[in-house]
Parts: sequence; C-alpha cells; structure tokens
Amino acid sequence: MTCPFPDLGCSELGKLPKGRSPDQHRRFFGLIKAAFENWPEAETFQPATPLHLRKWAAVKAGWFYIVSNENPNYARQAAEFAMQVLRQHNEPGWIVERRGQIALVSARSISYKDMSHQNACRVFSAAEDILCEILGFPNGDALLEAAKQARAA
Repeated sequence: MTCPFPDLGCSELGKLPKGRSPDQHRRFFGLIKAAFENWPEAETFQPATPLHLRKWAAVKAGWFYIVSNENPNYARQAAEFAMQVLRQHNEPGWIVERRGQIALVSARSISYKDMSHQNACRVFSAAEDILCEILGFPNGDALLEAAKQARAA
C-alpha cells in the first residue's frame, strides 16, 4: 500500500514520514462527509453525525483505546459509567465483549499532535477502504467525485 501523499517524502506507508499534511487531513474529512451523506439506511450501524461516523471508522481502522476492568462484577458498571462520561463530552464509544471481558472502546485523537503522518496514512487508508466497501465505491476518489456531483445537482 502506498501513501496517497508521496510529496511528504514517503513512497510506502511508514517510510520517511515528514509530518502531517493539511491536504491529507482535508481529504479524510471530505471522505467522512461524503460517506455520511451517502450512508445506506440498510446498514446496522447508523451514525448520528459525521463525527460519530469518523470515530466509528477510526475504531474500525484500529485507532482506538480500550478501557476494561479485570473484575467481571464491576466491568459492565465501569464501562457504562465511562460511556456516560463520553456522552457528556459528545464523544462516541462502544461497549464490547472482548476475550470474555466487557470493555469500552473509544477512538483515539487524530489531531496533528496526537497522530503521526505514518499513522494517519495507515488509519485513513484503512478507514477509506472500510467506508468505500460499505458504500460500494471502488476508492475514495470515486466517492468524493460522486458526492461532488450530487451537491452540484
């Protein structure tokens, strides 16, 4: 897999990253907006907002935190409490069962200071693949073009 922004100095994911690109960031947010506007009603997951979709896609792409409690008597209570805190801060999260334990999964930050160019390439590419597969587009460029044409109509 190659980085969609080779002008930053990396020809392959993880090779010679120079830093995050505003173009890379804008393209990812454009993909999220286009995916949100075209999200199929038949999908089990229904994002409430583009932020909700972005966080879900980041988690699906492997960019997340897991909070769990080893004590099964408190695990569900702890995860539900953490979900309440996330909701108060308008942050999506998901309670999941993982290896027999209850855990809370929440997307990590994608801010420039919290995510390197190397990680952005990996996560944004994986998220793009996930979204395009669900929406039936061959790639992100096709999704962005379809969204552009729909807005112009």
